[in-house]
Amino acid sequence: MTISIRRVPRAAVRVVIALVCVGAALTAAPATSARAGEGTATTPAVRGGDALIASGARCALAFNARRGTDTFGVMASLCAPAAPAVWSHATTGVRVGTSTGWPATREVALVHYDNPGVTYPGEVDLGDGTVRDMTGAGYPSAGQQVCQAGQQTGLRCGRVQAVNVTVNLGGGLILYNAVATTICSAAGDGNAPLFASGTALGFRVGSGGSCATFHLPIAPSLAALGLTVY
Repeated sequence: MTISIRRVPRAAVRVVIALVCVGAALTAAPATSARAGEGTATTPAVRGGDALIASGARCALAFNARRGTDTFGVMASLCAPAAPAVWSHATTGVRVGTSTGWPATREVALVHYDNPGVTYPGEVDLGDGTVRDMTGAGYPSAGQQVCQAGQQTGLRCGRVQAVNVTVNLGGGLILYNAVATTICSAAGDGNAPLFASGTALGFRVGSGGSCATFHLPIAPSLAALGLTVY
């Protein structure tokens, strides 16, 4: 994958949304002691960083968010199938709902949770049996310490190198307003949540090397849909 970067003004931000109806060198902030990927002994949970599967696709959720009494999971539509599909938790196999489908050119998708037998805490699964509670969303800034919870490499931290950059993923796919970080990650970390302490910042979209990772910010999408991270 060839990645080129050039700075663009914030006015060039392009927020495209699809709704889905669904049935290390730096020290990280302390995580809670709760087991990641679990709710209670009888109730499964879905958190940011967890993977859902549908129609052969395996997609990591970035964060959970809420609008009124409805709860959603935010994911990258680059990963998910465009056609309607039934989604299940990749680890527990529990069905969590269905998606309405969306064009593959769109960047952000929402998962609308409607399975009352599953809980949806406002946390990120760190991949080591612990979780991080998210209390809000924000915009990353240059020099900021940030962390990523990837499906393959787990919790990795680094610093923001630049914001408001354009990433050319090849094949005619260009992402705007991306964030460049020094986080070391791998291909299996696709769509991993990016955060600073309890603040949701974005999700992974690619890399330009083992320790050069690119993310899309999540705050514009949340604001456009009236969603809040909890």
